Amino acid sequence: MVYTRYFKKKLNVKKFDWNFLNIQYLKIIKKFIDNNPDYKIILKTKTGYIAQQSKYFENLKRKNFTLIKGGDSFNVIKKCRYIVAFSSTVLFEAIAANRILISIRDLVKNKNYKGFILDTKNLHYDSNSLNNLDKLKQKKNLVEKKFILNKYMGNIKGNSSNKVARSINHHLNFYHSRFKNN
Repeated sequence: MVYTRYFKKKLNVKKFDWNFLNIQYLKIIKKFIDNNPDYKIILKTKTGYIAQQSKYFENLKRKNFTLIKGGDSFNVIKKCRYIVAFSSTVLFEAIAANRILISIRDLVKNKNYKGFILDTKNLHYDSNSLNNLDKLKQKKNLVEKKFILNKYMGNIKGNSSNKVARSINHHLNFYHSRFKNN
């Protein structure tokens, strides 16, 4: 069982996996590539889906398309005006980098599954907005951006991440030394 929304409701997740959304994401991106030769598209594969995403696009030979397998997203985001993503730290990076964010959250029809997808509130456009990229403007609500980053990251300074990392390392070191001595 997984508890979502701050442990308010219990969901049975035995049948849940990201594959349904990943397939929709790949289809949308491929359709966009095929229908928009004037846009340069960079797809950085998502950790855990590198093989599947790479296989889906391996035979796609388009001048306007580049596939990057894994790695750091900083330099990719720096080059892009629009970011299409779902449930990834790339959403936070796009918000922080003031990029136009397009989420495929709207494709999830099961309301229980929406609890597994990062909610970027009013800072993203829905997937159908890919048809009108030229009309999209950056959503500059600074209060909303800080709220989202604080909600998911603990704070925008990154201190909570450092505290969690120190705590995890402390536990690993403690238990590793206990088992090593036994």
